[in-house]
Amino acid sequence: MENKDLISKWLNNELDARELEEFKKTSDYRAYRSIVENAAKFKRPPFDEQKALQDLKARLSAPKETPVKKLNFSKYYKIAAVLVVIISSGIFFLMNRPEVISTQNSEIAVVELPDKSVVKLNADSRLKYRPSKWEKQRKLQLEGEAFFEVEKGKKFTVETDQGEVSVLGTKFNVKDRKDYFEVYCYEGAVKVKVSNREIILQKGSSVKVVAGDVLGVKAFEGNNPGWTVNESYFDAVPFIQVVTELERQFDVKIETRNVDLSQRFTGSFSHKNKEIALKAITIPLKIEYKIVSAQKVILYEE
Repeated sequence: MENKDLISKWLNNELDARELEEFKKTSDYRAYRSIVENAAKFKRPPFDEQKALQDLKARLSAPKETPVKKLNFSKYYKIAAVLVVIISSGIFFLMNRPEVISTQNSEIAVVELPDKSVVKLNADSRLKYRPSKWEKQRKLQLEGEAFFEVEKGKKFTVETDQGEVSVLGTKFNVKDRKDYFEVYCYEGAVKVKVSNREIILQKGSSVKVVAGDVLGVKAFEGNNPGWTVNESYFDAVPFIQVVTELERQFDVKIETRNVDLSQRFTGSFSHKNKEIALKAITIPLKIEYKIVSAQKVILYEE
């Protein structure tokens, strides 16, 4: 910077008239004059020291406020209400859901009901009832066959697709299979509603319904149904009922060829030996059989 001394004197207002005229002829003068003129336009804001001290004291003495976050409680109330409904519905469902007991082929189940009544469920059968309502209404649904030992009390009802049985306290057997329905009374009395009829059975009497046709009340002897002691008994029933029962007890598939399945059969078979059972149902009707495999049997007439 060639005019350093002149610039310094000019900024401090120390130039005489000759030096000032000489400095004005230089390029440095024009550049620094622009800077000085622009800087002069900036003014320092007024500062009130007394007011500043008062403001500082006021801030220091003022109580501090903790910021508070406002919550939208109405939203949470709605969520809580929904949860209450869901939980209540779940509890209601669990308390009122039905109890279902099912058996497979060659399987028997013993069920104790809430009132200590006992049900023995034969193979390939299904029982359904509601424990939560049992005290007020002793009612259940049956698909298949079951033997009931009912404790005395309010009316006890067994509902099936083909008929209904009502008792107060007794022992009876109900069989509800395709196109076949029967009730055996072993103790006390039972009321049977079937095919728009109401029939009262006393101890030692039974009723059968085949394809919707009520065969009437018939006497029998015995204290328990045979299947509860591994024997199946039949009294003038269509042979198809015998065949399907053997399938259930031995878990086999039976194919028939030229066999009259509508003919009536009276007799029994044991659940302990499949081949002896096959002989028991085929010899009286002069039918042949062939064991193809452990799961398949053929019955035929030559």
